[in-house]
Amino acid sequence: MVAISEYDNTTWSDLPNVKEKDVTNFKQLFEQELKYEVVCNSVPKMTKQDIQSFLAKLVVNHDLHENKNKYDGLIIIICGHGEDGNMLVSSDGKQVSIDKIRSTFNCNEMESFKDLPKIFIIDTCRGENIPKAYEFKMRGNETSWGHQDDGFLIIWSTTKGHKVADLSLLSKSMKKIVKSKYESGYPFKQMLQDIRTDIRNTKSGEFTKSSKCNNSIFAIRFDCKIFLKKSYAKNLSWNMLNNSTKMKYPINNGV
Repeated sequence: MVAISEYDNTTWSDLPNVKEKDVTNFKQLFEQELKYEVVCNSVPKMTKQDIQSFLAKLVVNHDLHENKNKYDGLIIIICGHGEDGNMLVSSDGKQVSIDKIRSTFNCNEMESFKDLPKIFIIDTCRGENIPKAYEFKMRGNETSWGHQDDGFLIIWSTTKGHKVADLSLLSKSMKKIVKSKYESGYPFKQMLQDIRTDIRNTKSGEFTKSSKCNNSIFAIRFDCKIFLKKSYAKNLSWNMLNNSTKMKYPINNGV
């Protein structure tokens, strides 16, 4: 998890809820409840070089290229300021490509995770548009041969071109819904719909909606054509359905 809440550049305001709420919510869900091994930056400021170093050390320290620890899933969470073009803004005001971070884990760069589920949860702005003018701090001024990005589920907190408020709505709602539903085998697709409804019911849910796409609070991208079955702990199963593509990823050990 990369969570940036403090910025040196005067263009970008600090995001206290990233540190105070998002990190706590995601750790409570994935580390305490779902028993994932969670690795997060220890300081609230991260320069572009810090981010690059953090991710490089993550891969090396956990032997991800060879997957010696036998992980069967990977979740990457990114919180902070963002800009159009799928860019994360570092504490020194520089840009880091989120698409490039994702490509680090595709099947060409990391063959050991080729057949494993990879979920990206990204809570940053993706542009300058605001559906309604409330004053909040913003997080941002099928081929038969398959594809190198197969196996990814990417969840954005807002749709392309829009801002998202520093209210930690996604992490709070995701923790609430997943913790209450996963043990019953509740489909993950339905969980996402419930998270959408839960956020819309909050006073500030407008910031998670797109004026061009009012039927969804998320930009959800499915690049998944892999079918995987394994034994798993606590009956946790991710059922994701996108048109004719259906996957079931029971998770037992992930980072």
